[in-house]
Amino acid sequence: MCRGFQQSESERFLKMKAFNLVFSLANKSCVTTFPDSLTLHYLPRINGTHLEINHSMIKPDSPAFLTLHRVVSPLSDNYSVCFASREKVKASQGARFEVFFGDVRVLKGFFRKDWDDTWKMECSCGLECSSAGRILQEIVKKSEVSVVAEGGVVMNETVEIVAKRRQRRLLKGGTLEEIPEETEYCYDFADDESCSSGCSCCEEFGESESESCGDQEIAAAAEAEEEMEGEGSWAVDVGIWVLCLGVGLLVSRASSKRLLRRRTAFL
Repeated sequence: MCRGFQQSESERFLKMKAFNLVFSLANKSCVTTFPDSLTLHYLPRINGTHLEINHSMIKPDSPAFLTLHRVVSPLSDNYSVCFASREKVKASQGARFEVFFGDVRVLKGFFRKDWDDTWKMECSCGLECSSAGRILQEIVKKSEVSVVAEGGVVMNETVEIVAKRRQRRLLKGGTLEEIPEETEYCYDFADDESCSSGCSCCEEFGESESESCGDQEIAAAAEAEEEMEGEGSWAVDVGIWVLCLGVGLLVSRASSKRLLRRRTAFL
């Protein structure tokens, strides 16, 4: 390739200097719920793209883990919690990351280049509608992710924290497949003064969901039973028709033999 068309290192790689994360809470008493650190997870790169942390190369098939420390920020107040990492990360396009609250994935995202060669960050909520996911959904309203990189690159993204539940869909063969679907907020903290440890409405929702799934299974079983009854009645009808046809053939054959004997006797 001609030297004039080669991309510089600053164009090929995103050199991050800081990763900041701010959670907006539903209630100020929920501040004590958060730990002193979160985990920033960079996923393995299937296409073998470049990832370097603090000048140490990370193998493409290996993950990388960084700590997001809880910090005091001028932007923080009684209804927000801030986390940050000052580790130097150099990544190429397509690098993916996830943020974990303990064992619960809260956020997921990746870095890419736009059509005008500017770096972009895309984030989304990574919560699933488990018990821990529903509790976090009650506590956190939204999160603001900010990444500062060399060259004056600043990327900001705001993500609504909404857990995703899984619906069951009946497939061929009678198996059930779970498909994710977004749900609305299950609880409103507007008039509550403290955070609850669980969400009763989510429990009711889960019960109603299980009841609806049970109703669907009962309906499917009833439909299958009706089909079996229909097939059975059809088989009985066919059997009766075959029996009648056989009897008719036997009667007609006996009648023809009798007529043939009478004709022979007459002759």
